[in-house]
Amino acid sequence: MMRQKGFTLIEMMVALVIGLLLIAGTLSVFLGTKQSYRMTNGLTVMQATGRATLSLLGRDIMMAGFPQSEGIDTFVSGAGLTVDGGGNNSDRFTVQYRSTRDCLNTAGGTPVYTDGEQYAKNRYYIQNGDLWCDALAEDDSVVASGLLVEGIENLQILYGEDNVGGDDVTNATRYVTAGNVTDWDNVVSAKIGFVVNSQGNIAKTDDDSTFSLVGQAATDPAADRMRRRAYTTTVVIRNRMQES
Repeated sequence: MMRQKGFTLIEMMVALVIGLLLIAGTLSVFLGTKQSYRMTNGLTVMQATGRATLSLLGRDIMMAGFPQSEGIDTFVSGAGLTVDGGGNNSDRFTVQYRSTRDCLNTAGGTPVYTDGEQYAKNRYYIQNGDLWCDALAEDDSVVASGLLVEGIENLQILYGEDNVGGDDVTNATRYVTAGNVTDWDNVVSAKIGFVVNSQGNIAKTDDDSTFSLVGQAATDPAADRMRRRAYTTTVVIRNRMQES
């Protein structure tokens, strides 16, 4: 009769070590894959957010002053309407044009002015790390407010003035902040810049990035593990352009 033999203590310990190594390797691969996915997803979110914001703001700035023949303001100046925040503080700006839709895309939601026409007067600003818009009435009172895009930390804008008259050419001769605009009727374009974040911690280390938006230092290093990216563009105000 054959005697059954079991594992020795050494064999069991070797098997246990091998098992632990396999588990550790699998766990390491899983964590690495999870981190890679988190980073890729965060970067994708930033890219989509940046593109959407460029399109949204660019479209409204291009429409500013429509229709040209009516002499409508492009950027509505005044306290709390178009303001230079400066550097770490975001700017805010207000555009105006004839439309039945406001910045919240409310069909027929724009107010009727004293001339009997409907106008969109949209004020854009940053609040709690997101892009917001106020739809304003003719007297600048707020008709409606709404969140437009999440994850926008800083918004800066420079206004392109054409201060050379009589040359039959419409182009910006200088770009300045809101407080340094000489004549709003001469503003023909705008440079906008903003910082987008990943809307969540996606990295293993704190973000130490700084950004310069349209020539202005805009952000200090953040004590979090999110990542950020700056977007800038120049937008021509179509209703200020004329044939040469």
